[in-house]
Amino acid sequence: MSHGTKGFAVVALAALAVPAGVGGVLKNAVASNPLTAVLFLIIYWLLLAVAALVSTAARGPLQRRAAQLGDWVDAVLGRRFSRYARQYRHHMLSVNRWVDFKGLSIVGDHTPELDAVFVDVSVESAPVDRVPGGLVDGGTGTRDGSRHSIHKFLDGRKGGVLAVIGGPGCGKTTLLRHLARDTARDKTNRRRIPVFLALSRLSTPINDEPSLPQLLRIRPPELRVPEPKGWWEQQLHQGNCLVLMDGLDEVADNQDRRKVAEWIGDQVAAFPDNDFVITSRPGGYGQAPIEGARVLAVQPFSREQIERFLRGWYLATEREATGVDDSGVDAIAAEKANDLIDRLKDAPGLDELTANPLLLTMIALVHRYRSALPRGRADLYEEICRAMLWSRHEARGVTVALSGEAKWEVLAQLAFNLMKSRLREIKGSDVPPMIEDALEASLPGTESEQFLREVCGNGLLVEMERGVYAFAHQTIGEYLAAKHIIDCGIEDELVTFVDDVWWAETLELYAACARSIDKLVEACLRKGTEGAIAQAFTCANYGGRLERRLRDRLRRLEEQAFTPRADPAVRRAVARALVSRHLSRLKRLSDSDFYCPQPITEDLYWLFRCATGDGDTASRNPDGEHAVGGLWPADVKNFVDWINTIGRYSDRTDSPFRLPRRDEVELIRGSGGLDETASLQATAPIWRATARGPELPYTVTGEELIAAVTADIEETGLWIPARMALAANRVTAGAAPDLASYHDTLAPEFGWLPGDAAIFSETDSGWVNDLVDRLLSESDGEAASVFAEILAIRAGVWDTEGIATVVSSPSPAPRQSDGSADSASPLPWHDAASRSLADRARTAFARKPPPESPWLLRLPALLLAAEFNASRNDLNRDACLGIAATLTFRECRARDDYPGEALILVRD
Repeated sequence: MSHGTKGFAVVALAALAVPAGVGGVLKNAVASNPLTAVLFLIIYWLLLAVAALVSTAARGPLQRRAAQLGDWVDAVLGRRFSRYARQYRHHMLSVNRWVDFKGLSIVGDHTPELDAVFVDVSVESAPVDRVPGGLVDGGTGTRDGSRHSIHKFLDGRKGGVLAVIGGPGCGKTTLLRHLARDTARDKTNRRRIPVFLALSRLSTPINDEPSLPQLLRIRPPELRVPEPKGWWEQQLHQGNCLVLMDGLDEVADNQDRRKVAEWIGDQVAAFPDNDFVITSRPGGYGQAPIEGARVLAVQPFSREQIERFLRGWYLATEREATGVDDSGVDAIAAEKANDLIDRLKDAPGLDELTANPLLLTMIALVHRYRSALPRGRADLYEEICRAMLWSRHEARGVTVALSGEAKWEVLAQLAFNLMKSRLREIKGSDVPPMIEDALEASLPGTESEQFLREVCGNGLLVEMERGVYAFAHQTIGEYLAAKHIIDCGIEDELVTFVDDVWWAETLELYAACARSIDKLVEACLRKGTEGAIAQAFTCANYGGRLERRLRDRLRRLEEQAFTPRADPAVRRAVARALVSRHLSRLKRLSDSDFYCPQPITEDLYWLFRCATGDGDTASRNPDGEHAVGGLWPADVKNFVDWINTIGRYSDRTDSPFRLPRRDEVELIRGSGGLDETASLQATAPIWRATARGPELPYTVTGEELIAAVTADIEETGLWIPARMALAANRVTAGAAPDLASYHDTLAPEFGWLPGDAAIFSETDSGWVNDLVDRLLSESDGEAASVFAEILAIRAGVWDTEGIATVVSSPSPAPRQSDGSADSASPLPWHDAASRSLADRARTAFARKPPPESPWLLRLPALLLAAEFNASRNDLNRDACLGIAATLTFRECRARDDYPGEALILVRD
């Protein structure tokens, strides 16, 4: 029945049934007043007709309003009580559950779960132009502990925008995927709805300028529960979302990238209460920054993070591979992880790669399937290339479109041509001419674009920016270039590279790989330049067979460098080779620093002295491999500068080697890090860097000074110190007239003092006369010790624990400022006396054995120190004590009472 028929029936029923019913009830009233009853009936029918008309007219709008109200109630209840939110979070947990190595079958048939191996990379605020873009360029250089977890910047009361910037392989995408999992499962978060967008796929949809909710509905997740109407708008307006946008730099076109950045800014403005995190490599972000975003630089893995990753990775892979989760499997995983960690500590050429999560994973892959690291970098690079290009695919039974061996050959030609062109990166459009020969020979019919896709999927070649390619690590490219030279038999081309720093690493890797390095060394010696000769020595150290006649030539050249009048070019070449050899074996000291465990040798230091004009006149220790000792601070500083200006470091703007700081010295000593071949005691002092420059780590105690003065007296007799003490007391000599009359003839040791010096004239001088009396009256043995102890105390060495700092190049104290709370203004002759003492000491401090009569300086120095101490002239007192202490120290070292010091170098 139609709505119209139903309405007519209702009206007819109301028009007849209601009056009949009322008439039946009021029949007596109707019978007595028939006209009134008819009038009421007419009025009723008129009202009923009007009501019917109004009802007919209002039926449509009322029905629409009722439907709208019902829809609103359904939507509210649906958004609030729908299972969609739960299903969506479960979906985000599921799709981000497993590790994604972008095509690298890093654990064979068993992919570990992300939570099991994830290590939260650190971030720190930094301007984008300070963020490195390479694989192992390190962090932004801070040492103030400013590394933070990204969680510190998220889930605040107000929404925020973060731009997470870092180079390839630093863990940006993995960080976002783990954030998505954390957000989806943590019920304490303000924002519990993660949104993950790969920006490289969105440049075309964004051209239509959709809102974020509209974009999310273009490719919605396939869930068992449909999205309630308006659900995404509600979540975003209420600030419930963490929006993760990965790979801004992967948007191909620069104009499209800027358009995507503008679109992101619009979404932030439309939904300001949410957190937005955008990742990019620095170059891509610099071209399309996000307005208002805080830039966070991804930091390289620290030592603790590296070890935590390796332990977690091995534990996860062993459990997945065996299907067993018990203490036995855990022990096997721990053993393998510890083995890799220990091996990396002694292999800095590999260890430095581990700060990058991608390269760390590649190293772990090789170690797990070979049970040990290869013997050297060249062997490791070969294993990495084989694993990435084909061996892992073969182990899984996976068929690939392009042969692994063929891809190796083409990559090697690309690496060689990049080296010849002096390029580290290359545009995709420039690749075809560089690989066309190898591509045609090894992979006929293959386009360069397909080849690039394949090798990028293998992880050896990476896109630094969209359409710009580079090797995953610079030395991998250099290794492949060296292999190309060997495989193609083009060693004759080496003659043009042997004197070129750009090719130094490639030539060393060539020497490590080649069965014979005769041609290379012959080319170096034939070239005859300083750089070529140094390269010959360096390559000979890296292995490979070398004819005896060539080894003899190198030995004779090295011997020639140590002759008194050697060719300066040969000497410099040998020095470069020795520096390269000495500093090639480094150990990790901290997250970013390495140190050489072998102290600088006598030979290397002698060559430095030759380079600075002092070597030919100095005697050379025949045991040239022994650690050098007896160094002065100024020489140490100049030596470090010299190290950083020769060899491969000469073209660097920074100094890669330096002295260790005090805290680093303790780390080296605590780790037993001194090389055993150095023949040093465990307590050997190590030169260190201070704010003033190099610091000799020796001190002399008051006890040692007293012993030295006592020995002086016992050697010279009592009359010498008595004469000196009384001669120092010129004005008050009247207290002992019998000795004062001999002043001019008995005190020549003080003839070098300024003529107006009146030592002790204005201070307490009674002790001098008492000292002279005791020296003349006491027995020899007791008088010597009494004199030494009194003099040391009066000079400011307060007890046997007192320390006098050793100086190496004596100089007078600087003039004191007036009004110091701790020192008084010097008397007129103080500075002149200090300078005169320093001048006399300078000759004794030359690179010679200690003076035969050290008391001629030590006793005057301590007498002057006593006067300066009484006058509260602290600077001049310390200068004199330093001279006395240095003489004492040099005597002790000549008697081998002190262990030799060590000169250890650190590299940032």
